[in-house]
Amino acid sequence: MNFERIHHTLIYECKQDFNISKGFEPGYCYEDKNKMQNCQSIAFAWAYGGNNIDIYPKDMGYPIGGDTDYLYYIFEIHYDNPQMVLGYIESITWRYYMTKRLRPKELGIYTLGTDSSVFSIAIPPGVDRFPIKTYCFNDCIKDLNEENITVVSAIPHTHLVGVEVWTKIIRKGNDIGYLFFNRNYDFNYQTSYTLNPFVNITQHDELITQCVYKTVSKDKFVFGGSSTREEMCFHSLTYYPRKPNFKVCISLPYVEDYAALLVKLNQSGSAHVPNLGDHLEKFNAAVKQTFETIQTNDFVRRAFGEFYNMTRMNGFCGEQFTGPKNQTKSRNTYVEPNLCAVSDDSQ
Repeated sequence: MNFERIHHTLIYECKQDFNISKGFEPGYCYEDKNKMQNCQSIAFAWAYGGNNIDIYPKDMGYPIGGDTDYLYYIFEIHYDNPQMVLGYIESITWRYYMTKRLRPKELGIYTLGTDSSVFSIAIPPGVDRFPIKTYCFNDCIKDLNEENITVVSAIPHTHLVGVEVWTKIIRKGNDIGYLFFNRNYDFNYQTSYTLNPFVNITQHDELITQCVYKTVSKDKFVFGGSSTREEMCFHSLTYYPRKPNFKVCISLPYVEDYAALLVKLNQSGSAHVPNLGDHLEKFNAAVKQTFETIQTNDFVRRAFGEFYNMTRMNGFCGEQFTGPKNQTKSRNTYVEPNLCAVSDDSQ
């Protein structure tokens, strides 16, 4: 693989009833909003700094063909060439190693996080630590019934101003600890982390994923988007046993709470907010105009921090929609054991 101008590559599974022969030609994936909506389940991923090879445990495998819950893959490449340098020659090879001796444990990918948009991610400049939490509510997990899933690896993903990513488990209202925690996230060293030990998710759980951003060197807002200079917040988990309905579980801020934030900014004189309108297209245009006039002072920084900490959320998992819901709060705060502490017995 020629890494020089590649931001990341993804292979998506398409829904089983998706007819790929109707107008799906190679080209820009998102020029048509309907083009990718049936192919949003991540099967394989590579991002800058990642491993060149993924080896599953000996008793596990990823199903391809046969009676799987998908028929087609979409291969997506994101390039990163802001200087518009000419003469770049692409060289990408994906190689699968398959066997007729099927492994007893079939793997799936469960992606957590939020939408990569101005609405879901708006990070003020000049902030040393700006957290954004996303939720996978129990409505999306309770169908596990008595059969747990077991997470074997995790891939956190943000862009250049991301510095920390974690997912924790809230079980029956109690914080039982981190599923995975990357305290020193670096965009240039993105990789898949095998968990040791593996971690179970049960029907009683909710998942909270947090991405932390640092913008002390920025003088303008950083928004969600697909460009390297924009931001994302995702956490992809490889798990078994594979389940057809466990592919994506994300949350987005509630639009009425976002509108209230804009009104607050307008009343304070920190931004000029036009008429928000009564439909989404006009609302999105108003948001864009707001950020063209917004001031970047301490009031604005606090307002956005409070918004992401308090807003109600809408949840999405597969075809299921839930919300608006209050953000999940646990009865306790898990305290990690200090593995480096010296006990009296060892002295």
